[in-house]
Amino acid sequence: MYFGSTTVIAYSLLFWVLRLIASNAVISVYSLLQNFCKENLSHKMRLLSVYEL
Repeated sequence: MYFGSTTVIAYSLLFWVLRLIASNAVISVYSLLQNFCKENLSHKMRLLSVYEL
C-alpha cells in the first residue's frame, strides 16, 4: 500500500514536470514563430517600399 502511494506521487510529480517542460517549450516555440513572422513581415514591407520607389 505504501509503495503504491509513493509510486502514484512519483508519477504525478513526473507528469507535472513533463507538463511544465511541455508548456515552456510550446511558449518558447510560439514566441520564436512570432518573432520570425514579425521579421519576415518587416522584411517584406521593406521590399515592397523599395519596389514602390
